[in-house]
Amino acid sequence: MLPFLALGAQVEYEELLSVSENGFAVAWKTDEPTLSILYYSADPDDLTPWEESAELTAMHLVWVDDLEPDTTYFYSTSLDTTPASADENPFSPGWVHTQQAPPGNYLFSFVTLNDTHVGEETAGLIVIGGLVLTPGFTWDDPDRPYWLFTNEAAVATINELAPDFVIHKGDVTSTAEAEQFADAQAIFGELDADLYYARGNHDRPRDGHDYFKEVLGIDPTYYYFDHGPLRFIILDTNNELGSGDLSDEQFPWLADVLNDARDAGRRVMIFSHHTFALHGALAYAVNPADCRQFTELLANYPNFVGLFAGHSHRARLNFDDRTGWVPYVETPATKEYPQGFAFYRVYEGGYTQTFHRPPCAECLAWADLTRGEYYGLAPWLMLGDLYERNFVVRYPDYQPTDDDAADDDAISDDDNDNDNGDDTPNGQSSAADSDRDESGCGCG
Repeated sequence: MLPFLALGAQVEYEELLSVSENGFAVAWKTDEPTLSILYYSADPDDLTPWEESAELTAMHLVWVDDLEPDTTYFYSTSLDTTPASADENPFSPGWVHTQQAPPGNYLFSFVTLNDTHVGEETAGLIVIGGLVLTPGFTWDDPDRPYWLFTNEAAVATINELAPDFVIHKGDVTSTAEAEQFADAQAIFGELDADLYYARGNHDRPRDGHDYFKEVLGIDPTYYYFDHGPLRFIILDTNNELGSGDLSDEQFPWLADVLNDARDAGRRVMIFSHHTFALHGALAYAVNPADCRQFTELLANYPNFVGLFAGHSHRARLNFDDRTGWVPYVETPATKEYPQGFAFYRVYEGGYTQTFHRPPCAECLAWADLTRGEYYGLAPWLMLGDLYERNFVVRYPDYQPTDDDAADDDAISDDDNDNDNGDDTPNGQSSAADSDRDESGCGCG
């Protein structure tokens, strides 16, 4: 018998999904059910088991927490009660460096989710002019459609994190029907935190009705709110065709709101369905003229600290020369692979982003199935690098206290830059930090 035929369970793929200040998450699939056990330690020669579930499963997701910040940890998935060998799992052992929080006091947390597509029947289906470019995926249980269990699980996981508020960055529904918005209200009404909506292209008015306004009660569809020392601006980037535009009346309104925030000493975060990144995201951005006008406007406001969008269904970080270090963030869809939401912790001197995938069994099976979207290229097209899903932004103009300065002096230079990139087996970085030398946006 050939040696590989004698092996038991084997790992089909492994993904280092998330890293935070005190933990990290790994997802993997085995070719037969096993326990979900991950071995980890700061000492690669003395790994400790972390068991997520006593049930046998082929789909695994383990969050290891209660770790030290700014620390390198080594890990290995398990197929029984010992770390998997190289023959059983070519993706382990791995390593990750936990985030280092920005300077200053912790202020609050919030969550963003996007592209929930309530009411959708087929995921990943792209048709242009009657030509099917990518085949879609469906779920077999009509009583438990994927848009229902993915969004319900997201709500449950968000409630466990207990953020101060939640922002939905658009594509609440699939086809903007009244019933779909009502279903969305029922699902997201279970959130324990306040919820703010942005309109997506799937939510635009159709057949003479604007159910985004009528059912959700969002009117006007661009607005702002303040929380703590920050201002949060919600834009509507949709035109009648569903492509990305910022209406003429929004530009002067935005300038007034930015002026007011600057005068009040508030930093500003902006949220929209389409991004405004002119380079690296043109297929998913508002039109180029509006991108340029937006970035030229925001270049005048050093209190602008981030633009957060959905629409592309992918994890991506872009930057614009006009606004320098400020990240233009795209986050994955909640309703399909990579399947999750973004959790933010805000400090006086910056903020962190961490990606979360809900751990429900249906969710993990659906994430595995829709991992096959785009002819199997979804891990390379949509998942992004680890630092694009999880990162730290430090404000360059923040003036640290004496205590902050002492802490910074105690921190060594980052040694966790990504040397692997897409050469890693699963096409993502193994590192948690990938700092841009020219900016205050550190990824960790």
